[in-house]
Amino acid sequence: MQEAVLTSGQWHLQAFIRTDGLTTDQGISLRIYDPLQPQRLDIRTDALTGTHEWMKVERVLVVEAQTALVQVEVMRQASLKIDNKISGKAWIDAVELRPIVRSSPHPSRVPLKKAERGRPKPSTTQARWV
Repeated sequence: MQEAVLTSGQWHLQAFIRTDGLTTDQGISLRIYDPLQPQRLDIRTDALTGTHEWMKVERVLVVEAQTALVQVEVMRQASLKIDNKISGKAWIDAVELRPIVRSSPHPSRVPLKKAERGRPKPSTTQARWV
């Protein structure tokens, strides 16, 4: 889980996920939410199961002025199947939040995870691990 302080407005959440043999009917996804008032903000990416090469997952979200802090986490919805224990592997890379600024062709980025070798490395981090 990571926490980030965001200003109000539209934001773009993006990450790259790779999976290998994730089992059960409920896969993994990224969740970004307001930990104090989840009804204000609670967004999830599509859940991934099975085997996938690196894929980009993304969501656009609106942060209200009342939301000062958000949490980003990897999650898996509980499975109701008898065989509900997950197995397999997952890799998550280059998780970032970008404000959507209509007047700027190159919005600033808030990196949430140190990028893997071969990907651009951010110069500053404005998020913290919890």
